[in-house]
Amino acid sequence: RLVQGSTIKTITVDPAANTTTIQVGSGTPTVYTGTPRGIAYVNGGISDLRGPDRVSGSPPPALATGTKLLITSTDDVVIQRDITMDDYNAATNVLGIYSTAGSVRIGTSAPADCNLDAYVMATGSSGEFKVDNYSTGSPRGTFHLRGGVVASYYGAFFTFYTNGTLKTGYARDFRYDRRGLVPPYYPTTTRFNANIPSARTLAWKEI
Repeated sequence: RLVQGSTIKTITVDPAANTTTIQVGSGTPTVYTGTPRGIAYVNGGISDLRGPDRVSGSPPPALATGTKLLITSTDDVVIQRDITMDDYNAATNVLGIYSTAGSVRIGTSAPADCNLDAYVMATGSSGEFKVDNYSTGSPRGTFHLRGGVVASYYGAFFTFYTNGTLKTGYARDFRYDRRGLVPPYYPTTTRFNANIPSARTLAWKEI
């Protein structure tokens, strides 16, 4: 469901029927044969990226089993709710969130103890993965990330008291996704620097 100003566009993908249905507002749906290749591109920013609202305190999954999706934007992407996966350990769904020239931010409407299952990338000249207003207000619990992060700069998430307890923002709970999945068209690199060790001879002489 995409919202831009007063325009609401609903996109329904049916892999079993191999169709994609697009409906603008209350207009007549248009049905296309085929399904997307797994990338949603926005020329601009995304101010409110979210999964479903919590039910009895728990976030329903935002990505169904088998879904592979990359959400990419030329400006900031702001996450305002939990975004989790259905049956995470089944190893069939994966999400990428990529800002080419901005940052990926946790917005002020995001809930306490927020959850995100995604690979996050912010590669702009000042790109960060960070929390909005991290240094004000009350503690917001822990931000739980299952995935990975690539950013030009290390973004701020919290402040803390001298005894180490959380003062404002989110504590980090970042866990690498070891399932071996990659979002569709996720940027990669072939540039690697090998750190080749060299042997050194150590001689000891007792006197």
